[in-house]
Amino acid sequence: MVMYSSSKRKLHSAKRIIEKFIADNLKLKLKHTWQVYKMPYDNGKGKVTSQRATDFLGYKYYRYKTTIRKSIFKRMLRLFRRLHFGEYTVKAAHSFAAYNGYLKCTNSKKVLLKYVDGKFNKNILREMIRDETRTINSRK
Repeated sequence: MVMYSSSKRKLHSAKRIIEKFIADNLKLKLKHTWQVYKMPYDNGKGKVTSQRATDFLGYKYYRYKTTIRKSIFKRMLRLFRRLHFGEYTVKAAHSFAAYNGYLKCTNSKKVLLKYVDGKFNKNILREMIRDETRTINSRK
């Protein structure tokens, strides 16, 4: 769970309410590694105060942009390199579809231009997924 607020006091208050609710109603405990910290912001002088991001569900959330977690980005680039050299498999096609979703939900237009557009044939991958789906559905 990620919460944002204009003050740490409000976040601590909300945390206590949530902690009580999940303990009383759900018989659960809040994870011990929770954190409250300031997001980076422009201080008005053109300088961003901090570069700490919120790492959550494979994304890194900054105040004004969203990027992909570094480990996921490295795996994605390895896949793109294999596709560039023609290693088209059904698994690679499904992985490409997932990574393409990551790229579309982040500030990654330059990554698409540099590593995807014109480097390999996306239509072959789409056809592989379509053909596999048709095969699976025809068995039902």
